Amino acid sequence: MTNGGSARGGSVDGLWGLAHRLGGLRGVEQQLFVVSGGWVPSTPEPEVRVEWAVQSQHHGWHAEVLRDRLPELRDLDVDTLSAPPTAWAATLQAVAGLTSTPDRLAAWCGLVVPALVAEYEALQADLDEVATPGLGRWVDHLLLDERADLARSQALLAAHPGGEAALAALPRPTS
Repeated sequence: MTNGGSARGGSVDGLWGLAHRLGGLRGVEQQLFVVSGGWVPSTPEPEVRVEWAVQSQHHGWHAEVLRDRLPELRDLDVDTLSAPPTAWAATLQAVAGLTSTPDRLAAWCGLVVPALVAEYEALQADLDEVATPGLGRWVDHLLLDERADLARSQALLAAHPGGEAALAALPRPTS
């Protein structure tokens, strides 16, 4: 079952398809909450430490928002559904293992957040406002958060340059 084309140009493959997409994005957000929050105590630069804490809270909230937007379907196991997609798993694991501030910022600004923004933009383009009323507004809000977080991270990367080699070595979360 496929929703018809939307005003935004695409479709989501029925409610189960939407549930899988939202659940996967929730899983990514949950992992980014853990990763960025885990970096707080090991980051020596105070301004970067504060930003990791702020972004960790944003990702935790995004995971809650996505959980609340999951379609209510019989036999829907939210925990199973909320695993990050396979395409993201290796990226998230590799990013979590980075130890220097320039490496972390380069990965965050050059890969993680841009890939997450692309996922939300693709979801937004596929939404059908008739079948999923209101979800587009939530995705708009998540995109605003991600773009603002990215801009602040890019400013920090400019102050703490480097990390190009680590960024180049990371697996890409292609779907």
